[in-house]
Amino acid sequence: MKRDEEDAAGRTPRGGGGEPEGAGALTRRLISDARERVEADRRDAASRSPLTRALLALALLAAAACVATGVYGAYNFPDAPIRPKGGGYAGKTGRPHTQAEYESYLNWTLAMWSVFPSAFVAGAAFGFSDSRDRRRGRVTRTIQE
Repeated sequence: MKRDEEDAAGRTPRGGGGEPEGAGALTRRLISDARERVEADRRDAASRSPLTRALLALALLAAAACVATGVYGAYNFPDAPIRPKGGGYAGKTGRPHTQAEYESYLNWTLAMWSVFPSAFVAGAAFGFSDSRDRRRGRVTRTIQE
């Protein structure tokens, strides 16, 4: 029974009981569109210069280093910041720490202050280089047409 029809008691059915008639065609069209987008992305990626590809790899490595550094710090220093207090060192919860832990914490903060900005710089360099490649590619395509 279709949604517009009434049953014997004069009621219209509630809910969709089954799959709409055009669902198969819609699914095929969506899959086809997705494949076309993937192919377009592959063509765009293949048109990138070696410098842009290297900057992309560098940006991805820097992002992975950011994640690793952040996870390391969250696991090893849950009560950061660790500060000198009295005759020793203590975290924000008051838990005492050794000098080796304090030095490890300082090395981690130095790593955070170097890794995170480098990821932003690498990402910005990739973005600039990729946009330059895209502009050059559009100019070439326009001339060829």
